[in-house]
Parts: sequence; structure tokens; C-alpha cells
Amino acid sequence: MNKFYLTLVLSLSCTPLIAAQTPDVIFVDGKPVYIEGIGPLNSAGTPQKTKQELIEAESARSNIPGDIYRGKVLGAQTPSYTGKEFSTSPAKNIYRGNVLGERVPAIEGQKVQGEIYRGKVFGQEQQTYQGKVLGPREPAKTKIVYDTSLVRAIKQGDADRVRTLIYANVDTDERNYAGFTPLTIAAENGRLDIVKLLLEEGAANVNLNSSYSITPLMAAAAAGQREVAEYLIKNGAQTTLRDDLGKTALMHAMTRDDRRLTETLLKSGTQALNIPDNMGNTPLIYAAQSGNKNNIRTLLKYGANANYQNPATGLSALSAAAAAGQNKSVQLLAEGGADLNLKDKEGRTPLFYAAEHGQVSIMNLLTDKGADPHILDVHGKNLFLAAVEGQDIPAMQLLADNDFSVNSADMQGKTALMYASEKGTGPLQWLIYNGADLNKQDTAGNTALMHAISHLNEQAAVMLLQSHADPSIKNKQGQDAVALVRQYLPGSSLEQLLLTPTVQTEAQ
Repeated sequence: MNKFYLTLVLSLSCTPLIAAQTPDVIFVDGKPVYIEGIGPLNSAGTPQKTKQELIEAESARSNIPGDIYRGKVLGAQTPSYTGKEFSTSPAKNIYRGNVLGERVPAIEGQKVQGEIYRGKVFGQEQQTYQGKVLGPREPAKTKIVYDTSLVRAIKQGDADRVRTLIYANVDTDERNYAGFTPLTIAAENGRLDIVKLLLEEGAANVNLNSSYSITPLMAAAAAGQREVAEYLIKNGAQTTLRDDLGKTALMHAMTRDDRRLTETLLKSGTQALNIPDNMGNTPLIYAAQSGNKNNIRTLLKYGANANYQNPATGLSALSAAAAAGQNKSVQLLAEGGADLNLKDKEGRTPLFYAAEHGQVSIMNLLTDKGADPHILDVHGKNLFLAAVEGQDIPAMQLLADNDFSVNSADMQGKTALMYASEKGTGPLQWLIYNGADLNKQDTAGNTALMHAISHLNEQAAVMLLQSHADPSIKNKQGQDAVALVRQYLPGSSLEQLLLTPTVQTEAQ
């Protein structure tokens, strides 16, 4: 039976199915209305039905709720490193779940503040309709959202109904209220049978994007639907397309450590292998940061650049892995040719990232493999100062045990004690206990006590005073601790402490 003949039979014998293409009937404040258009139920040619009949008819068609897109494809994107090396992306709705996330009822829907929705899916909301059926009344508080009949059938997994709707010549590329195509939804849900129907019978566009520029292939990759992804690629899905955040399907696949999925996306071509997203990071950087060893092996096997650096920050995959404490990632990258001493824009090597984040085991691993622990960054800071800045005492202890001085200073003469005095008290107390010079001055003449005061760290200042730091020392501007307290912490208990006779006597 050819498609034309079947369409003719359906049009003669299955009128209720084709009638399903007319606007759906829903209830708002207990009154039946159309979702699309502004005509009342009793418009010309529309038979009168009871409320119960309409509910039963709608329930029989589909009880599948609509989906609001909030999935892993967006939001915090991938597990993202929150340190200095990753820039902050523009604010977006927080992603909650897979590609298609939270559910919203489609019939007597979720309560949402606003006018009754009576326009087209993407049109502006209409004013409340006041006609013969509804009559004058207060504006309703319910906003209704809906899916097309085809999308509902896909969500229900009803392949027979999908086939029937395709033969009834529905638009297989029509997006739902959230802006997602039928093919994208089917791909995300792993319905290979429906994906085949949409492409082979319905001539759906395999690369047509949805909201946020998500393609069916991206949806399949993010959801781990390998067989669907493979079929889409064989039928023309482009692996180099990017969503609104610049992420390709391969990058979306990095949220899962699935070697077969990653290979599926690469074996037809490696054009997407080193494509960065809008933040400048590649799939290998994300895989390394997440510790996805299977993905790392696969990416390196297909030729990923182990020494690629983020153009804005200079971050490399090895540095990202070191900061995140991913031992296996570090080992695989080192074996795969990553430069152990590759510097970022600030001159920091992977060892710096490990020291700043207290990754002691990574520090040992990198030095065992030949990383140079004596490199300075562009500010003249060494690894010990990086560990102090990171407020990590175990890393400080490891470096001190390996001949790093507790009085280490950068090119401005700023010592470890000065860095420690600016925030917190843990590393400061450790440095004092281990003999750091309390009164050493930087090139501007400031002491650790002065740094504590100017950074409003009153607790650190008190600790230094109790350890007999000298408050009478003046910097190159002629200011002593008392002058700085009056400038930064006037009326504080620290000011009173500095003015007590005991402190004054000790200073003299």
C-alpha cells in the first residue's frame, strides 16, 4: 500500500485522527477554551460537548505532560571548574536534568502568574477573552502550555501514532512550545524507531536546531544515546555544529565517560576534536577536569591536542586536571605528551594549579614525572607562595619539607606571611609557628601587620600583635599600624588594642 493510497483511506475512514490537528481543548478556571486562537467553544461549526466529554477526549489522546528544557546541555554546562582559569559565562536558567528536564502538566496545567495564554506558541500573550461562553470575569491566573500531537506521541513512545500523523502530512519539523523539534525530543529519549520514522518517512531535517541552538545530535550525545547518535551521523548530522554556548555534540558527550559514544562521534571525522566552546575550552580540557579516563584515552587516540591552551587564560588540560585533583587524568595526559611545565598567561604551570588547590598527591606525581618545582610566575611567585595563597597547609608543609623558605617573597618583596595575613588565620598561624619573620617589609615598606589591617583582617592583625609584631614600623608613606587602623578600621577593638599602654611599651 503506497503512502498516497493510505493517506486517502485515512482521510475517509479515520476522521477523528485527522481532526486531532485542530487546536486542543483545555480548561481554564473550569471553562473549556481553545489553546490556539481566541474563539469560544461554540464557534461556528464546533459541536457542543460537556466538560466531562472534553476531559475524557483529551485524556484519551494523550496524558503526556509538556517538557520545559533545562537539561545538561546548558546551565552550569558541564561540571565546570570554578577557579580563576575559567571565565564566568552569561547568566542563564539553571540546568536541571537531562536535555529535556522538568515536567509541566499539559491539560489542567501548572499555575503561573499572568494572563491566559491564547496566542500562537511563540506569539505574544493575548488579552483575556471575554465572549458569550466565558462572559465578563476577572483575568484568569492560569497559563497553559501545550505540545503538538506529534510531540505528544513521541513522548508517549507511540510509534504507530507517529507513523499515522506522518502519513496525515503533519509538519515533522514543527517545534513545540519550548522550541524543540520532534526529532530532538525523540533523539534525547533514545527512541531510535521514532527517529527513523521521522527521517525516513517524515523527511525531518536532521540538523534543524531547537531552543539554544541544540541539534538532535547534541541531544542524543548529552543523553548518552549512542545508537541514535550513530544513526543521525549516518543520515547527515553535522558534528561541528555548535549551540549558543559554542558546545558541539562531542563536548556534550564529555559529561559521560563513554568510550563508545565518544568514538561514534569521532570515527566519521575528527573536525570537532579540538573545537573550543565560547569559554575557550576543548573537549579534552573538560574530560581531564572531570577525570573521565575513557574519554581522555579516546580523544588522545584520535589526535586531540594535549597542549592546547585556552586563548584567554592559557589553561591547559593538564592544569585543569591538576587543579581538580584528577590523578588518573594527569597520568594519562603526561603519557600522552602533555608538557609538564606549560605556562598559562600568568606564568603558572600545572604544579602551581596543584599547589593552589592543595592537591598534594598531584604535586608529588608531577614532580616524580619531571615537572620543575622552581619555576616562578610572572609576578615572581614560587610554589610556596601559591600554596599560601590557596590557604592549603598540607601543600605548604610539603614544600617546606623540600627546602622552600617560609620567608619566600615575590618580586615586590611580598612575603608568605603577608599573603597569609590578608585572609583567614590558619596558614598565618602555621607560618608564625614555623618562624616566619613578623616584621619583614615589602618594597613599599609594609609589614604583614599592615597588610592584615589594609585587608580588614582584624583577627589576623590581633594574632600578629599577640605574636609581638612591631606596630611602630612605618611604611614609605610614613604610616604606622595605628595610622592604618584609623584609616581602614576606625573605632574598632583593634584600634583600642594598639593604643593600650602595654602594646605601646612593647613597640618602644
